[in-house]
Amino acid sequence: PPRKLLLPSLLCLSGLHYSGWLGIPWSRMALLDPKYPEGLIEELPADHGQIFNSYEFGSYLVFRRKAPFIHGTTALFQEQLVLDFHKILNGGPERDDLLQKFKVTEAMIHHPTSADSTEEFLKYLAEQPDWHLHWWDDSGYYFRKGQSHELGAVKPWEKEPWNDPD
Repeated sequence: PPRKLLLPSLLCLSGLHYSGWLGIPWSRMALLDPKYPEGLIEELPADHGQIFNSYEFGSYLVFRRKAPFIHGTTALFQEQLVLDFHKILNGGPERDDLLQKFKVTEAMIHHPTSADSTEEFLKYLAEQPDWHLHWWDDSGYYFRKGQSHELGAVKPWEKEPWNDPD
């Protein structure tokens, strides 16, 4: 703006910025942010293998320089990958073959909802002798293939998702 309008412009913009925050209490600001799998990623070993992830975790895994199975721009590539993702998640006779084909050794899955088949896939992983739950938090679950872990008897997805208290 011209020099004589600089101070009024700055005051108007500051007022707009401040008034925009007044409508939302600070304690509720955290509810607006999606839950990223930060704790799940921290549990990944440095030499981890292919991760099978929930779709919404994919772009964040890319951001953290981890190779996801599927992410937001997967639709730009071959359709078969998306179909294979659904076959693995929804079950069926091809699930084991596809997991071996893609050399999947890690799984990061969000909390199950009634709108998806995540709970069935979590049950599948828990029942397999070579898959083990290694970590869970309020973003989801992290399973690893091969190495056993003490959380073998824990099935947190069978109850309400665990959340931090307010």
